[in-house]
Amino acid sequence: MSRDIEEVVGAAFRERTGGGVAPGEFRAWRESLLQMGRILHDEGIPDRAGVAIEYKIPQTNKRIDFIITGLDESRSSKAVIVELKQWSEARRTKKDGIVLARRGGRASEIEGPHPSYQAWSYAALLETFNAAVYEGGIGLRPCAYLHNYERDGQIDHPFYAPHIQRAPPWTTLHRLRPTRNPLINRGKLFKQTEPLLRPAVRAARLRPWPARGGGGPEY
Repeated sequence: MSRDIEEVVGAAFRERTGGGVAPGEFRAWRESLLQMGRILHDEGIPDRAGVAIEYKIPQTNKRIDFIITGLDESRSSKAVIVELKQWSEARRTKKDGIVLARRGGRASEIEGPHPSYQAWSYAALLETFNAAVYEGGIGLRPCAYLHNYERDGQIDHPFYAPHIQRAPPWTTLHRLRPTRNPLINRGKLFKQTEPLLRPAVRAARLRPWPARGGGGPEY
């Protein structure tokens, strides 16, 4: 008997993490992963492209919503990082990389990171902590996909240009195309093998704390 995508992801999430899944997260998976499923049916995306859902970044509590991996035209390894949002509206603030939006099913708006900044920060963390990315030369291409959002000059306001340039936000009128430019046009599955941490980071973790007054470990 087939199961809905949110049930499949929820079961795998509980098995891997031992944690529970909030109802709001289930709803988010149902809506956003349905949209990503349509994108993956794009004829330009190869069948052997790798996919990761709710990927936990090593040594952090951060999770990446969606990753697509493969090769570009030059056969270089690429990974497209997708930050998914169900927002239909947001408002800009005067704070760098911060927007107002209804987050986590809340009725009122709260401040939080711009989706483009969020996607780019995840890419930066992967480059820092993941040995396969750092040593394997996997090119990261972060972006945000707001599949219920119509461009209104808020989420894409010039004030956020530095973040948008690093990780473009795609909306309902500009459907996400991982094959554009092109990012991925050949399939490749990247195995997540140990060690995940870069050697320098592992050494820092193993280095004993100095005596009182000597400061913390150096990274």
